[in-house]
Amino acid sequence: MRSEKSFKNTIYAMISQIVSLILKFCIQTIFIRTLGAEYLGINGLFTNILQMLSLAELGIGSAITYNLYKPLAKNKIKEIQAYMNFYKKAYNFIGLFILIVGICITPFLNIFIKNPPQTNNLILIYWLFLLNTGLSYFFAYKRSIIIANQESNIDTKNLLIKLIIQSILQIFILITTKNYILFLIIQIICTVMSNIMISKKADKMYPYLINNQEKLSKRQQKKIFKDVYAMTAHKVGGVVVEGTDNILISAFVSIESVGIYSNYVLIKSSIDQMLSQLFNALTASVGNLNAVSNPKKSYEVYQSIFFLNYWIYGFCTITFFICVNQFIILWVGQEYLLSNNIVILIAINFFLSGIRKSTVMFKDTQGLFWNDRYKPYAEAIINLVASIILLKIFGFIGVLLGTLVSTVTTCLWIEPYILYKYGFQVSVRKYFKKFLIYIIITIIIGFGLYYVSNIIPFGGLLGLLVKLLLCFIVINGIYFLLFFKTKEFKYLFSILNQLLLRRNITILTRFF
Repeated sequence: MRSEKSFKNTIYAMISQIVSLILKFCIQTIFIRTLGAEYLGINGLFTNILQMLSLAELGIGSAITYNLYKPLAKNKIKEIQAYMNFYKKAYNFIGLFILIVGICITPFLNIFIKNPPQTNNLILIYWLFLLNTGLSYFFAYKRSIIIANQESNIDTKNLLIKLIIQSILQIFILITTKNYILFLIIQIICTVMSNIMISKKADKMYPYLINNQEKLSKRQQKKIFKDVYAMTAHKVGGVVVEGTDNILISAFVSIESVGIYSNYVLIKSSIDQMLSQLFNALTASVGNLNAVSNPKKSYEVYQSIFFLNYWIYGFCTITFFICVNQFIILWVGQEYLLSNNIVILIAINFFLSGIRKSTVMFKDTQGLFWNDRYKPYAEAIINLVASIILLKIFGFIGVLLGTLVSTVTTCLWIEPYILYKYGFQVSVRKYFKKFLIYIIITIIIGFGLYYVSNIIPFGGLLGLLVKLLLCFIVINGIYFLLFFKTKEFKYLFSILNQLLLRRNITILTRFF
């Protein structure tokens, strides 16, 4: 049942992300053509500033979703009602808090922009960004019960419909009026409508949420606050690491550089979001597994998911590194290119962030927020200090070096250590040995394929397609030859085989 739901959620998630990817690139392309790099930089900067304000969420969503797994699995309605009522009050407060604090920092916006653009609407633009972020917390809390109950495909459809409608309207506005204010107003309206729709859907699926007055016991509240305290640290670490790059580039380099960098971020984040949907679709099933199974069984499943995690992110990282600059030239032009050194660092940070997803997923669904609560603070401080110092020495590239330094010195070893020690209760040495092997394989394939791809005698679209095909065949071919006899590969193949057979599709398994 878990595999069935995970498969369904994953299919919906992947389709949604493909459509989302196409729409985002359409909007970005038209945005650049109609408004230019300066407005693109403003867009990226204000997005990052609002990410910092989202620290007010304090990880409440993750903590409550974790606490919903067991009552949902055992159908304890009163307990579910109590958690959801608490969640509602918390998110309403957070939405108001973000709006108030966001307005208060308005006079200080120029601090974040080295050369402020010549526009009279900068404050209004910021307020519209702020309104969209603040309103996103109202009604949206009901998404959590749908996702925790392994029905994330419903939420995926809701978000996809919202994105399609929003994208069509925004493209129309950009082409006909070139009005950035109307562009942002459409985003706000679609955010509110999406939240209302998912709220009504949740009420229909779980009618006991309507007129819900249940309250958590003091013991439950104490546990929630303990989890939230631990998750606050994780929230701080994540936001500082992911949300300060554009702010630092804008403050120390230029707002136009933010715009150029945002094209690479869009490509990287689009790939990451599509892949994250796979792990998001698995999260509820892993949470259910951890709630009803022993650590040994969880550890066995983790090994296979970690292997899948590596395969997917290894392939995508190498392909990104080899193809992204040629794609940028075809997409928006030579003037929007970044140097190869910067591209290498973007790819490395992408890989190290991505390969941690399976570890973080198992750690969070086992409720191990408390055990590494100090790690994100160390990560955030190291990232901020290293980025500023290295930025002053090396310029733009220093921001990315700062992220790399903070990841290697904290997340890369603390997260698996906590999971293995407190979750699986086994030695973490096997993890580091396997991780090192995965890293070496990725480096060898990546740089080897990079030099081979440079031999391709033609450029343009044909050259890009040849590089993509080369990456697909060579990377996956080497992975298959290296790993097809491993337990992890056989386990994943057997799961896929079972799911497909249930749909009357025959797979010849005798070759494996």
